[in-house]
Amino acid sequence: MDNYPIIPDLLVIQTLKDGSDSERMAAAKELGNRNAVEAIPALVERLSDYNERVAVASAEALAVIGGPIAFQSVLETYRTVKIDMQLPGTHWVENRFSGIVSALVTFLTNQQLIEWLQSGDDADKRVSAITLGMRRAEEATVPLRQALCDPNQTVRSCADWALAELNKG
Repeated sequence: MDNYPIIPDLLVIQTLKDGSDSERMAAAKELGNRNAVEAIPALVERLSDYNERVAVASAEALAVIGGPIAFQSVLETYRTVKIDMQLPGTHWVENRFSGIVSALVTFLTNQQLIEWLQSGDDADKRVSAITLGMRRAEEATVPLRQALCDPNQTVRSCADWALAELNKG
């Protein structure tokens, strides 16, 4: 057993609010590891942190903690970042988007992802196709085959990749 003192959650939450970039990132991760439900409001605030690593660590912590408020907050951030990615000169948003997506999909069932694949926008379809392929979700075979006819080439490519993953089975 370690002889290090345990830092109370309230101190870690305070560090998340006003620490340096690296301290805020570490605090977000620690609060997720602790499953600190009381940290949800502070983690939600950090989803819009100027530092993408802090924002992503906060999203990941919220995914670990779970619950409807955490899910809704990560989903709203996903939607905001998705819009930001469409603006010119915002290539820097890609890492933030990837991190938010990886946190978001932990909340979603395969059925929800299939619904996104069938009725979402292009970004939703790409995310769901890739996630369904990574999960090797056999129940997504028919919707993924249908996505091979999507008007968007990237969606078709993601669906094709996902089907290849399913075939590895």
